[in-house]
Amino acid sequence: MSNQTYLADTIECGIKGGWRDMWVGTQIDTTKLEHIKADRKGILEEKVSLAKQSVGLDALLIWAHGDPQSIDTLCELCAGMGIETYLWYPILADIPDFEIPKSAKVVNHEGRRGYGEIGRWQRLGTYASGREKFEFLCPNSEETISQIFNLYKNQLNRHDFDGVFLDRIRYPSAAMGFEMLFSCFCDNCKRMFKQQFNMDLQNLRSAVEAHFGKRDIYSIDLIKNAGSIHEILYPEVMGDFLIFKNRSVYKVVKKFSDYAKTKGKKVGLDLFSHSLAGAVSQDYELLSTACDWIKPMIYCHSTGPAGFPLELHSIIHSLLTLNRDLKLEGVAAGLSDILKVKLPETLNLLMTNGIPEELIFYEIKNINMLNLKSGVDIYPGFEVMKMDDLCVITEKILGSYLDNVFAQKAKGMVMSWDLLDMPAENLDFTKRYLREHTG
Repeated sequence: MSNQTYLADTIECGIKGGWRDMWVGTQIDTTKLEHIKADRKGILEEKVSLAKQSVGLDALLIWAHGDPQSIDTLCELCAGMGIETYLWYPILADIPDFEIPKSAKVVNHEGRRGYGEIGRWQRLGTYASGREKFEFLCPNSEETISQIFNLYKNQLNRHDFDGVFLDRIRYPSAAMGFEMLFSCFCDNCKRMFKQQFNMDLQNLRSAVEAHFGKRDIYSIDLIKNAGSIHEILYPEVMGDFLIFKNRSVYKVVKKFSDYAKTKGKKVGLDLFSHSLAGAVSQDYELLSTACDWIKPMIYCHSTGPAGFPLELHSIIHSLLTLNRDLKLEGVAAGLSDILKVKLPETLNLLMTNGIPEELIFYEIKNINMLNLKSGVDIYPGFEVMKMDDLCVITEKILGSYLDNVFAQKAKGMVMSWDLLDMPAENLDFTKRYLREHTG
C-alpha cells in the first residue's frame, strides 16, 4: 500500500470517528496594536469573543512583549469567557526588555557569534520591525540566564496567568546561517562538557573544522541513507556533543518550568516539529518531563523561522553550497523520503507553494511513537493566519490541515500563530469543520 493510499484511508476513518473533546488554543501578539491609540480593549474583546464563539477557544497564549495594560485586559477578558491564559515567553532569544550581551551569544566552531552566512534568512534583523532577531544566547551562560529568569518571574507574577508557554528554547537553526548549527564552543560549554564527558571540547572543535574541509562533505549517499535530517547535518564525531546540547537546553527549560509549577501554573512548550527538532537540540522525550503539553510547529507554508519552507530552503541551499557535486533533485528526493511527502521541484516553489499539509499526519505519527512522559499531550500547531509576507492560508489548505489532525486523533491543536492576523472566514471555516466532525 502506498503512503498516499494509507493516508487517505486513515484520514477517512479519523474524520468519520470524530471526537468531542478537542482542545483549541491560539496565540496573540499585542505589539501589533501599538500604533492604535484608542479602543485597543475593544479590538481585543472582538477578536477573543469571535475565537470563543467560533472554535470554543480553550487557551490564549499571550506574547510577553505586549504592554502590561493590554496583557491585563486579555487576562480579564479570558477569565470572563472561561479561556485559560498563558505567558508566551521566549528564553534564549528575543527576550522582553533585555539585550543579550555579545559575550553570552552562542559561538560556533569558527568563533563566530550571532548569524552565519550560508543559507541565512535574508530578513534576519529586520523581521517584526527588528524586535525578533533570532540571535541566540548560549544556554550555559548561567549569569545571563539568571538575569532573564528574574525578568520572567517578575512578568509571571505581575499578571494573572494560568500557565506559561516557553519559546525560543533551542540553538540556532540553519535559517540563522548553516555554520551556526555547529555551536556552542564558548568557555562555559568547554568547562561543562569537560565535567560531563571528561573530554576536551577543543578537540571536537578541530574535528568539526576538519569536517568542513572534506571535499565530499554531505555526499548524496549520506543524504539517501540517512534516517533523519540531523543525521545528515552532523558528523558522527559530534554524538556526545549533541547529547550535551540537548541537556543544556533541557536544563534551562526545567529551571523556568519548575518555577511556574511552584506557582500552580501549567507549562506548554513551543518546539520545532519532530523532523527538525534534532537539528536545534530539542529532545522531545527529555523535554516532555518538564511540561504538561507540547506544541510542535508543523508549519507547511510559513516562510519564517521554524516554518518547513524556510528551514528546508536553508538546509538544501547550504548542502548544495558546501558540495558542488550535489544536485537539487537528489537532495530533495532524500529529504522527501525522510519526511514522507514530496518536496517541490525548485527552491523558489518551496518558498512560494510550501509543502503538502499531509506532513502534519506523519509528524504527529512520529511524535506519538516516542517515549514521552505519561500524561503529556501533543497539540500540533499549524498556520491559520493570512500575512502576505509570511504565508496566506486558504480554506483549502486549512481543511487539509484539519483532516490530517483529525486522522491522527490529536487531543487538541494550536491555531497559529496570531489571532490578530486570522481572518474571520478562516475562523468561521474552522467552526463549521469542528461542528461537522465533532458532533
